[in-house]
Amino acid sequence: MKQGVGPKIDKRAKEFICRVFSSANAGSTYILESFKRTYEETLKEMQGLFTKNQLLLIVDVFNGHMLNPVIAGDELRMTCTESIKYDHMDEKWSIDVDSFISKIEKLTVYQRTSLEIWANAFWYGGDLEEDKNLEKYVEELL
Repeated sequence: MKQGVGPKIDKRAKEFICRVFSSANAGSTYILESFKRTYEETLKEMQGLFTKNQLLLIVDVFNGHMLNPVIAGDELRMTCTESIKYDHMDEKWSIDVDSFISKIEKLTVYQRTSLEIWANAFWYGGDLEEDKNLEKYVEELL
């Protein structure tokens, strides 16, 4: 059974959806309903790509970060490089910066967006348990 949702989108997004689909409603429905599959498959594509400490860093830097759809796919590199530069997250998680950034730069925009959403979900997803285990969370991408 279908359930109603009412996302608010900006004018450019609506124009795009209406250009690609028969209507804003049809496009929004398709995008929202296909997201689960494409997101999960994209995460599977990236299994084994990053080390455990690299994944821990990614999730760590998204704590306190609000996702911005305007820069989706660019937030991962920006947030990680800024946290490495100013907060020395590379030292905290014992990672090689050049290798790590190189991996991020080789990802597609959708892969980067999916990692942003995945990292954000640890902190702000619907499963807001008090005793979340960061080490266990990153295992799905190892």
